Amino acid sequence: MHADGPGEGDASAAPPVSARVRTRRGSISRAQLVAVLDRGPGAFLRAIEVRPHFRDRQFAGWQLMAISATAAGALDLQPGDIILAVNERRIVRPRHLHALWTELRGSDEIVVQAEREGRPFEIRFDVTDPPIAGP
Repeated sequence: MHADGPGEGDASAAPPVSARVRTRRGSISRAQLVAVLDRGPGAFLRAIEVRPHFRDRQFAGWQLMAISATAAGALDLQPGDIILAVNERRIVRPRHLHALWTELRGSDEIVVQAEREGRPFEIRFDVTDPPIAGP
């Protein structure tokens, strides 16, 4: 989740991240999501500081070094957490972030797969649409 991705290979060729043990749930309105997406990934990335995290000399994900209080509260993440994937997509290179950013616009759910102190967890956000007005 950073503009410059390390490592070699294509993230789409990487095996999917397996199911996580603990799940935290939340929701975001489609309007809120679109507002974030419209500001672009650069604006989102200004709220966090990450560094690449390696396991056995292989890229494993992005370790949060710092996160704004607003983003931390909204995302239930904290410094030290490692972001492994978002919606089963590993983000290794800038093109992976771009593809995810585009995909999120039509998503009904956002799933962040992460680790905290070596323990896996995921955060699931349902994307809610406003109710359709009747006749």
